[in-house]
Amino acid sequence: MSLVILSDTKGNLIEAHQLRLEMPLLGTWTAHLETTADTAIDGNVVITIQHGDEAAERFVGTVVDGEPYEGRAPLVVVGGTEGLSKRPAKASYYVGANSAIEVAQLVGDVLVEADEVPSDATALSGLRASAWARLETESHARALTRIAERFDIGWRVFASGAVWAGPVEWLDADLEGEELDVDTDARIVSIRYRVASARPGTTIGGRRISLVVFTADGLGELHYEAM
Repeated sequence: MSLVILSDTKGNLIEAHQLRLEMPLLGTWTAHLETTADTAIDGNVVITIQHGDEAAERFVGTVVDGEPYEGRAPLVVVGGTEGLSKRPAKASYYVGANSAIEVAQLVGDVLVEADEVPSDATALSGLRASAWARLETESHARALTRIAERFDIGWRVFASGAVWAGPVEWLDADLEGEELDVDTDARIVSIRYRVASARPGTTIGGRRISLVVFTADGLGELHYEAM
């Protein structure tokens, strides 16, 4: 059994007895939990997942739904500050034929407006656009996705809450657990993890991982791409 503890900015420690945390290749991670709390939980929180005596993994996010209901305390946490779901003001970029705008600036402006913490910006070094426009109808998350699709890069929120954007390198990584079953039709590997360290955008056991799922019972899933 994995121990899942939620800590808030007031220093409260709340045990969660149910968890499903999903980390996609593109976008924000989301955690659905059920806790022992009898009052509403809101604001910034840290989810700590520890399995036995193994190393703990911490996920920094913000509660978007944390009201008790019929004796239960379900809540939803998203990675980062929740600012990515907000719609930005309209902003357009126009550059002349002899100049270009850095993609790092496009991404950086979105993160500043969303009040999100950027990860290492050097991953976008050298990427440029001849012209770009932002739409007032799209959220900050959609703005990042459109940039990623246009320039063939990825973006996601790390466990730390920082937002990363850059080329997906598919670096080799260890599972730190064991495979239980493989559904080759759905391309899902069922796992029992020792440490909740698997991440999308890596290659584990020769498979390119596009979605990682952790649950409170020490089980999880690795969804992988067709090669």
